[in-house]
Amino acid sequence: MPTAVTLKPGSLSAKRAAEYLDVAEQTLAKWRCHGEGPPFVKINSKILYRVESLEKYLRDHEQPASRRATR
Repeated sequence: MPTAVTLKPGSLSAKRAAEYLDVAEQTLAKWRCHGEGPPFVKINSKILYRVESLEKYLRDHEQPASRRATR
């Protein structure tokens, strides 16, 4: 019988992580398969993301605002 996985404080399911990043859950799955995206934890068949890892992923992908010439 599979063991139930309880989400730890600061952990999100793949569905919630996708919502947090504003991407499709399938996008996260694709990233995992290609070794891209934020780090994740796999326990049995359950995929979890630490909020701190998602925040770091967002910080690492921040782009500076473009400057427009004003006239």
